Amino acid sequence: MKKILTFVFMMILVFSLGACKNGNQKKDTESFIEIQAYNRGYGIDGLTAVANKYMEKHENVTIEIVGVVDPTLANDIYQGPSTITTDMYFYGGPNFFNLINTKNVTLEGVQYESYFEPLDDVANYVLEGENRTVKDKLLKEFEEFYNCKYDTMYDEDRFYCLPWIGGYSGIVYNSKMFDYYGWSVPVTTDEMYELGKTIIDTDAYSTNKNSVGKKIQIVPFGYSFDANYWESVYYHWWIQYDGPTAYNNFLKGLDQNGEYNEYFGATDGRRYMIETFDKLVGSFDGDSPREYVFSDPNLANRSFIDAQSTFLSAERARVNDNGATTYAMMPNGDWLENEMYANYADRINSGEIAFKMMKIPVVSAIINHKDCDTIADDQELSALIKAIDTGSTSLTGEGYDVSQKAYDKIKEARGVTLRSVNYSVYIPVFAKAKEEAKNFLKYFYTNEALTIFTQVTRGEDVPVDFDYQNVTGISDFNKSKFDIYDSTTAQIIQSDKYPTLYRGNLSPLPAYRPLISKFNVSSKKDYISPQTVYEGNVNELKRLYQQMLKDSGLL
Repeated sequence: MKKILTFVFMMILVFSLGACKNGNQKKDTESFIEIQAYNRGYGIDGLTAVANKYMEKHENVTIEIVGVVDPTLANDIYQGPSTITTDMYFYGGPNFFNLINTKNVTLEGVQYESYFEPLDDVANYVLEGENRTVKDKLLKEFEEFYNCKYDTMYDEDRFYCLPWIGGYSGIVYNSKMFDYYGWSVPVTTDEMYELGKTIIDTDAYSTNKNSVGKKIQIVPFGYSFDANYWESVYYHWWIQYDGPTAYNNFLKGLDQNGEYNEYFGATDGRRYMIETFDKLVGSFDGDSPREYVFSDPNLANRSFIDAQSTFLSAERARVNDNGATTYAMMPNGDWLENEMYANYADRINSGEIAFKMMKIPVVSAIINHKDCDTIADDQELSALIKAIDTGSTSLTGEGYDVSQKAYDKIKEARGVTLRSVNYSVYIPVFAKAKEEAKNFLKYFYTNEALTIFTQVTRGEDVPVDFDYQNVTGISDFNKSKFDIYDSTTAQIIQSDKYPTLYRGNLSPLPAYRPLISKFNVSSKKDYISPQTVYEGNVNELKRLYQQMLKDSGLL
């Protein structure tokens, strides 16, 4: 009886495995699919379960999955079949558009059209019982991203990779703590600021068995310098203010009017993004410490796993010398529960721990936008957002009276969801089992496989049109993610598809990164004002502009 072989190796072990493969060529056959899968965050249990089901249906096929924390595709793809026997990579990391757009490559004396096997037949495969293709089933924004037709290199539909996880990150909050203290989830950034002050002023006492009853300090935000998850939060504010079109124009090296302009980084949305982030996490205001500081920069020096553990431990976390124990919110992603489940399963399943994703609050500075001149203040903005959240289309309601332009602008801002595309599937063009690997991919996108994948992972999703909400076994955490998806009207892809990104090395914030390390600091000498950060990025983008266009092939 066949069984799937799943291994989780650190990189040194993965290299050792690769070194042994020349002596084990019996695996390298057309019916033995060797998969390397990214094994962080989301894990590989869902993929393993789908592969097991596929093998039940195809007795002549064996699938081996090697889980890695550091993928080797970037090096493997330049080699050939005598060295690399991996047939398919479920990859986690930047996409390889530079290689996708490199035609006629030679590997071990053989010329190929591309480094990767075209997946057009997978994309155009009509799914059994669904009367639609894989391409049609992909969410529109993801289909546009993966379809090379949208790049100037190709005039027709071409696919060299496809997604295997959607990816969503934002703000996770301790919902049990919120309920216990009666805190409301904010809908504007000013409300989030007021919530932060409330959290700081809340009297809380330790439930840790070693310090029961000791007064403790709940900090609004926790994070780790290890992982810049804040980026996916504050980019929302930029997009909310400037709009999705302006954001995509920026990634192409264009200004808000869609024109090439070296000052393309000078936008109100980017300025307010930086100012808002500083207000929420900054330790100093000029030379003076702020009255309220919403996160502790000293705690941020721990690993992201330690930071997540502190968050999940809620009020039972360790008590340090300052009496600070835990935090109510943290920037993180939909992988959080799956990544920490092994150590917290009992407490999550019992309800002792409860956490959810919140919809990113709308940047309060949006009332300064030209379309929002009828919104008087943050209170009216909040009332309008709450009405929009309930489905109201009225221009007047309890606490608000606005123009159609203002309503439309806020509805667009509230509907923005930023998604990543770092989880893609690739098949090397020289793979021995590439045809069977493509057959497995065709099955992966079926409703049956998606149901298995989602159940095993308690709610991780592939970015396709599928009714995830009705799959049994989805956690409350992931249900909150799907609630956000359901209210999304403008799904924005964090991508590296444009030549400015994968050839020109365009960075949205090339100066003073990461922002958190400039605003939330232990010493005022390390603090940099948001205006300095904004101007520094505008000037740095201007300085790099011509070279970026040249490297991108746009000059």
